Amino acid sequence: MSETVFTQLTAPGVTPAVDTNAVNNHVFSVKVAAIHTSVDVNIEGSLDGTNYFSFNAADTQYTANGTYLLSVKNMQVKFVRFRFVSELTNPTATLDVIYLGSA
Repeated sequence: MSETVFTQLTAPGVTPAVDTNAVNNHVFSVKVAAIHTSVDVNIEGSLDGTNYFSFNAADTQYTANGTYLLSVKNMQVKFVRFRFVSELTNPTATLDVIYLGSA
């Protein structure tokens, strides 16, 4: 098992990529605070560390403060990262993200 705690995201952007060789199950814990309207997020994978794709076709939207889980099972990729896609109006939200992967 591999756990990575990222620096807090205070604006749209991505976390650093995590090397996930031999990891098939990916879980991100996302603590959303100071939300004004809503935030959109997604998780991304890569086979080469340069070109990333979204695991989920649509972004996930959160409209309230809280802790949420995003997960993908049985997906072998070399790298994963978390994307804070956008925040609607008055950008004040903060996102604390933790990654946990397992074989």
